[in-house]
Amino acid sequence: MWPVHVPAPSETCCATPGDLGLVGAQPGQRPGTFTPVRLKLVRRATVATHPALVLKAQGFPTGGIHGGHVIVVWNQHGHGYVLSMHAHDADQTQQAVALWMADGMSRHGPFQ
Repeated sequence: MWPVHVPAPSETCCATPGDLGLVGAQPGQRPGTFTPVRLKLVRRATVATHPALVLKAQGFPTGGIHGGHVIVVWNQHGHGYVLSMHAHDADQTQQAVALWMADGMSRHGPFQ
């Protein structure tokens, strides 16, 4: 199980502990509701020295809020982080760019 901590479910989120919250959600039929979506695990990686996942979402709207994106998620200093960017097919170059950007966020963010 990916060690992402998600707050208790609320009226505006379908998240449960252990899932990826809004990273894997599609807007629901009613305002403020969300439906979980399946994300494709592209590979495991690292951001700086932290374990990370590289994910791919189906195109919008099926892929939800991050539809058509390559997504990097990682935990650092007790917090979960997400980098999401448009990607046509999440090829190795797009994965490398997303990981490079996440690495920059990790090393230069306010959380060090």
